[in-house]
Amino acid sequence: MAGKIFRNVTKAGFVRGTSILIILAGAEGPYATKWGIFGLHLKGIPLWCFPLLASTGGILFFLWPMIFGSDPARRIEGGMKESPKMLFLYLRPFELDARAIFQLAAGASPGILSYAGLLNGIWWPLSFAPQVITISKEQSFKDALERLGEFIAFGRPTEWLRPIGASRIYAGNDWPERVASYIERARLIIVRPGNGESIRWEMEEVLRTESPHRILFYLGFRGAQRRRDKAYRDFRAFVEQRCPAKLPEDIGKNRYLIFDASWNARLLNEENGPAAWIRQAVTRSGDVTIDRLRPVLDELKIAIPVKRETLDERVISAGIGLMMTLIAGFVAVVVLISVVRVLIAFALYLLAVFFRIA
Repeated sequence: MAGKIFRNVTKAGFVRGTSILIILAGAEGPYATKWGIFGLHLKGIPLWCFPLLASTGGILFFLWPMIFGSDPARRIEGGMKESPKMLFLYLRPFELDARAIFQLAAGASPGILSYAGLLNGIWWPLSFAPQVITISKEQSFKDALERLGEFIAFGRPTEWLRPIGASRIYAGNDWPERVASYIERARLIIVRPGNGESIRWEMEEVLRTESPHRILFYLGFRGAQRRRDKAYRDFRAFVEQRCPAKLPEDIGKNRYLIFDASWNARLLNEENGPAAWIRQAVTRSGDVTIDRLRPVLDELKIAIPVKRETLDERVISAGIGLMMTLIAGFVAVVVLISVVRVLIAFALYLLAVFFRIA
């Protein structure tokens, strides 16, 4: 029985499971040293070792998929053109990819929390919060779509650490032909507009398709309001010059743009934030990661699998999601405070050295 279980464990699953155990050991170490656990008291181990251990586990949790990627991309590249799974293609400017340093910093934050003394007693589960916090929109798409099919994106050819999110496929000088072939195969093409030459070529290629109902634009423009308004005006002019669609003059708080078969445009928003987690308890899918995109997926005629959960299971799941949302903000504040404290200590040290020299 044990042999069968271990044969079904993937390398990624084994590494991530080990990482979680390392974080647990690093989070509970200070508590066992100071107060003991079930009569067990650790002695002779400096407290600073445990935050270092927790950070090591958190970094390893993200570093493995960033180095080795994920299996779906290899399956697709292996020629699964007749795969029963839907294919979701994500096109975006490379500069919008989450920086590896930010993801690794999130992985290291369990050690920062432990060092800040905030994981004593019942608070140690907070050490696992950074492992479920998303730092990019791509991760949110992955969470919602990976159970419906394969979610892929083309990676930057020069990167050696892959951003967490879509399964990466890498292409050489033949990238236009390969992108065009995936656009043709995809059930849904998610496009995040940009000004780069490559993404504008991809947008033009997408708009030439004869199936506009397979296109989803995510209009999450960055910057101040004036900059976002200009970015949308440029995007609207670009689209209207290349297809018969007429786009609204203002998107308001909407973030999604879809088309019907006649190129009639429609803007949609997504449900997000604590209120969405609370409403999850009574939703049909029982999963807020998909429910956020439900209005979009319904319009695109993409069926959402229904999770057969009881009401109490949904309430528990929604409660966990709400807690994680609040914890995400809590962790960000703690990390910010820790960084400020370190900077202040360093500034005081420099001042002391300066006055000593003077």
